Amino acid sequence: MFTPEAMEPILDEVVACIRARHGVDFAGYRRGTILRRLAFRMVRIGARTGEAYLATLRQHPDETARLIEQLTVKVSRFYRNAPMFDLVRRLLGELPGAGAPLRLWSAGCGHGEEAYTLAMLLDDRPGEICGTDVDDAALAAARQGTYAAPAIVELPEPLAQRWLERCPPATVRVRDALRARVRFVRHDLTAAGVAPTAPYHLVCCRNVLIYLTPPTQQRVLDKLVRSLVPGGLLCLGEAEWIPQPLPGLALVDRKLRIFRREPAPGNAA
Repeated sequence: MFTPEAMEPILDEVVACIRARHGVDFAGYRRGTILRRLAFRMVRIGARTGEAYLATLRQHPDETARLIEQLTVKVSRFYRNAPMFDLVRRLLGELPGAGAPLRLWSAGCGHGEEAYTLAMLLDDRPGEICGTDVDDAALAAARQGTYAAPAIVELPEPLAQRWLERCPPATVRVRDALRARVRFVRHDLTAAGVAPTAPYHLVCCRNVLIYLTPPTQQRVLDKLVRSLVPGGLLCLGEAEWIPQPLPGLALVDRKLRIFRREPAPGNAA
C-alpha cells in the first residue's frame, strides 16, 4: 500500500499533463491535498506505482478528466449554511443597481446547487447567474439540474415548491424557468485574467480558497474583489478568511464571512 507522499516524485508531471490537456493549473493548490486525492485515484484504477499511473495518464487522455473530478471537491447542497443565504436574501435588495438586472457569480460552482440557490433568491427580479468551475463533468451535471433528495435538506420549503420538481426515485429537478437564468461556464479561478463577464453585484466563492496555497489565495481574492461592482458583496466559506487586508474591502458579517467592496473615494456606490 503506497502513501500520498510516495506520489511526490510524479506530482509535477501530473500537474503539467493536466495543464497541457485541459488548461487547468493545479500548481497553486496545496500539495498535500493533491497528493492524497491522487493516491486515492491510483487505488481506484489499480495503478501499483506512481510511474504506472503516469503512463496511464499519458496513454489515455480521458483519465485527465477523471483525475480533475477527483482533485476538485464538490460536496454541496441547496441553501448550504442557511443563515448565510438568509442574510444574502435580505442584502440583495440593498445592492447597487437593485432596480436593474443583478448579476451574480458562483465561483467554483461544482454541480450547481449554489448557483441555482442564488437564482432562487432573485425571485422575480431581473438578473442572471454565472456558475463557473474547472470540472467539465460537474458543469454538465449542473446544466442538467437533477439532484438526489438530500441536496435540498436546508432549502426552505416555499423555495423548493416553487423552483423544483419532485421526480422518482427520490430526486428533484430544477424547473426550466430557473435553469434559464443560470449560465455555466468553464473557468479556472487561479488563471490570470478577469472573471467571465465581470463585473458582478455578488460573488460567492465558498470552500475553494482552503485548497489553495497562500500566494494563490491572495491572487484569487484580488480577482474576486476586482470582479465586483462598488458596493457589491463577496461571500466566502465558513472556514475561510481574508489572509491579508484587501484595500476597499469591508466586513459585513464576520461569522457568515460576508464582505462588501467599498466605493472608491469620492465616488458614489
